[in-house]
This record gives sequence, structure tokens and C-alpha cells, in this order.
Amino acid sequence: MNQTLPLKIPSHLDGYPVCRLGKWLFVPDRRNTLGHVRVGYLAHGSELIALPYSSGILFDFVQAIRQIEANFTERCDGGRTHAG
Repeated sequence: MNQTLPLKIPSHLDGYPVCRLGKWLFVPDRRNTLGHVRVGYLAHGSELIALPYSSGILFDFVQAIRQIEANFTERCDGGRTHAG
């Protein structure tokens, strides 16, 4: 059974798919080798909002938006290459 651990801001963010969402920092769920989960959250200044039920959904949404942006950029850059 997975245990949910309390929120803790990582001392370093390397290795986490952390991203900025406007002025907020999004840190998705993190799982250690024992299967314990640190709940994802949004942080801004001293505000911290735990996302125990929606971190995974928000993570998937952010990945989808980034893929759309990458595809759009590729199309735009590809058009300039062929036109020039």
C-alpha cells in the first residue's frame, strides 16, 4: 500500500519535472524507491497548495500543452525554412 508523505519542498529540483505556470511553480507527485508518494503542489511565495487529487491530471495537461507548443513551433519553423 502506498503511503502519502507530507509536503516538502525539495532541496534541489534536479530530476523533477518541475515547471512554471505563470507566477506559480508546479511540482508534480514524486515517488521514492519504497513507493511512498510526496503529493504534488503549486507554490508561489509563501503560498503552498497541495494537489492530492489533481497533480497527475495537471501534469498530463502541462505535457499536452507543451507538445502542442512544440508541434506548432516545428510547423512555423519548417514553413520559414522552405519559404526562405
